[in-house]
Amino acid sequence: MAKQKYSQEEIVGGLFEVFRQYGYDGASMEILAESTGLRKSSLYHRFPGGKEEMAEAVLQSAAKWARDHIVAVVNSEIPREVKLEKIMNNIFELYDGGTKTCILRSMLMGTGLTRFEKAIASIFHDLQYGFRELAKAYGKSETEAEMIAVDGIIKVQGSLILGKAFGDPNLFKQQLAQYETVIKH
Repeated sequence: MAKQKYSQEEIVGGLFEVFRQYGYDGASMEILAESTGLRKSSLYHRFPGGKEEMAEAVLQSAAKWARDHIVAVVNSEIPREVKLEKIMNNIFELYDGGTKTCILRSMLMGTGLTRFEKAIASIFHDLQYGFRELAKAYGKSETEAEMIAVDGIIKVQGSLILGKAFGDPNLFKQQLAQYETVIKH
């Protein structure tokens, strides 16, 4: 018998994976419904604003992830070594070791860029803040920490893209390791 009730978290999780894989323009209502286990009419009932509202819910989920798994960790009172390890593990898990595409990159493609630019920029700012504060915890100056933060984001994003293009998720792992080395030294 099919499951009758789905939590909002389960539904947004299914939508997340579709938008991650297809981007905003490529995510059809049929695929979105299939990914959630709901009929199209049920999706519209939950998201009266249609696909755009679904995408906004996914980006809110991504923003919450960044706040919970990066910002909250860097702002916690745990030792800097533990912060670094937790943040790196969280990033590694989010991208399944470099095998999954970044939702932010996917949503910046096509018409998603103009629709969601501010929400995506806000999430990147949270990531930048987390990476910068982590570098400062290791004694880097404000200027150096800022450069390391931006470089960290570039390492994550670039290695995900190249890893996909080359069929080699190890590039992602290597870049995370390089980022850790830069922060520590």
